Amino acid sequence: MQSSRHAFGGRLTFGVSLLKTRIIQTHGLFTGIYLLKRYPLRFLSCAGLRPGVLRQFPAFLASSPCAASASSYHFSSIASPPWRNAFSQFAPVVKLGFPVFVSGSNCAVEPTRLRRAAYFLSLGVSMAESRSSRELFKMLHACNGMRYQNRRKARAFTLNVFEGNLADLRKICSLIEDPRNGLRLMHASMDSGNNSAHMEALRHFHNFLAAAKSLVDQTRTFVDEYYAGTAIQNAYEQKVQSEFSQDPLAKFVQELRNYMLHRNLPASSMTINLDGIENSIAKSMTTSVTINKQGIEEWKGWTKLSRQYLQQADEKIPISSISNPYGKKVLDFYCWFDLKLEKFHQVEIEELRRLQKEYSLTDEREKEMRAGAE
Repeated sequence: MQSSRHAFGGRLTFGVSLLKTRIIQTHGLFTGIYLLKRYPLRFLSCAGLRPGVLRQFPAFLASSPCAASASSYHFSSIASPPWRNAFSQFAPVVKLGFPVFVSGSNCAVEPTRLRRAAYFLSLGVSMAESRSSRELFKMLHACNGMRYQNRRKARAFTLNVFEGNLADLRKICSLIEDPRNGLRLMHASMDSGNNSAHMEALRHFHNFLAAAKSLVDQTRTFVDEYYAGTAIQNAYEQKVQSEFSQDPLAKFVQELRNYMLHRNLPASSMTINLDGIENSIAKSMTTSVTINKQGIEEWKGWTKLSRQYLQQADEKIPISSISNPYGKKVLDFYCWFDLKLEKFHQVEIEELRRLQKEYSLTDEREKEMRAGAE
């Protein structure tokens, strides 16, 4: 390659093939960066450039093969540079009040870099000022939003235990209460003494009651430990008072749990009910697993509300008539409680999401820089 003028002085006098254009651009870019590092003020002055403030967006160097230099140098054009023809594929990428150029040699990464730069600018942080992924990782795990999410996940385990036991109980009760299955299971029990369905239903009922009380106690501990004296504690206590404290069913479930865990399993049976019998024909038929009221009502551990429930109940109480309405009541309560917590921690959650986005973009940028260095 030959030129009648200096390398940065103007247009080349001889044509250059397209095959060598990329080599020329890269050589020119490395030469410019070398002079910039060695004689920064002298080079920028003669090139028609002036040093910029490091807080501004150093897109030129960040997009060059020497991306590591982007945090150390920045320049912007104050006049049309006399050597601009040596970099024919530079293009403006963002409107900052002054022209900023990036190399067009790798078009595949320009949109990604542009979006990342625009995101950092929207945060009021330049690429040179952005924090490292390691710093952001530590900030993520130390922020209040992450602490809340960790507490929420730990509490979700207890709720999941309750939901799982409720689902298992509903499934077997639905199977037994289908008359086609119920009659067959009852005949099998009477003919061969195989009462496995009955035993399984009672096992799931026991686990359901235990999980219900665990959820009540652990939620109260959760609120007292993390939200004492806050609006969350006040709202929680008011909701519990209105939904559970004065409800006979809720009180009966909690005290039946105490009876089954500390005294004995209640007497139970598989029953069949025929309704609307006319001329020896029943209009409807139901089968279920029930607990016998007579065997448990003498217990002295019942409080006033539980005794009120027992007085209104049938002699044989289907376990599904206890678990279904109580389960719905509990799940509705925890939907309300989760929404209340999300609103209370809204600022911390937004901070967490912002840090997560910044960490993701920063980690991607660092991976690109490491790949370029290799």
